[in-house]
Amino acid sequence: MEQPLPYATPALAKAVWEHQSSASARSVARALGAAGYPVHWVTVARWRRTGWQPIGPARRHPLALARAGLESVAPVVTGIPTTSIKDLIKEYPNRESLEKLTDAELLRLAAREVAMAVVIIARTIQARAVSLVSTNAGGVADLLTRSGRFVLNPL
Repeated sequence: MEQPLPYATPALAKAVWEHQSSASARSVARALGAAGYPVHWVTVARWRRTGWQPIGPARRHPLALARAGLESVAPVVTGIPTTSIKDLIKEYPNRESLEKLTDAELLRLAAREVAMAVVIIARTIQARAVSLVSTNAGGVADLLTRSGRFVLNPL
């Protein structure tokens, strides 16, 4: 079973603020991020200004957002609308070799493969633009959007 990813909260930010001798929004955000609770310093400043109350809808962890983005385009790989990331992983023929890698090795491999995939996707779309867009314009648009977001704002 997947465990929920950690996320920063106003209460956690307040506790960090109170434990720092010279607290600032930046130092609290840096401490939270270092502990695995990513948050922007502006968010910490807003929380403090509003008396440590939540602002707007609850934020999702960046990895959860990235996974949701990938989930939404996973069907492009198989052509089956119900395809999920778990399905792709389960059906991948070399899954066992990937599971043997350390987290650092897997992240390096993923970053390299994503960079290569973005180049390949862009070149394929350039070469087959008319046929791809005419048969699956929405899927191509989503794929380009997600790929571009990852390159501009990697995990």
